[in-house]
Amino acid sequence: MADKKQRYSLISYFKKVAKENNAPLQPINIHSQQWAAEALIESYGYEECKDLVDYYFVVSASPDWTWFAYNSDKLLQSKTLEEDDRRLRARLRKGAKEWLES
Repeated sequence: MADKKQRYSLISYFKKVAKENNAPLQPINIHSQQWAAEALIESYGYEECKDLVDYYFVVSASPDWTWFAYNSDKLLQSKTLEEDDRRLRARLRKGAKEWLES
């Protein structure tokens, strides 16, 4: 079970990132949404949740806490696919460069 500090901290981090990105944000009832934050932390871990928040603000045009809380699995899958694609492209570029140099 995630402690109370982490639950509220994740929601506060979401608000902070929204403010930094000048994203319009719907009001978040932290007392009811702490349970969604707890489920996220228990599923993915606190640091991974923070990484997902950062990724969400990069890919979303209109970020919303409720959407994030209920669709974090889709975000994680998308983030994983993007990272795998990036690694594959780097490996292919390296192979092509070696092929051209030889």
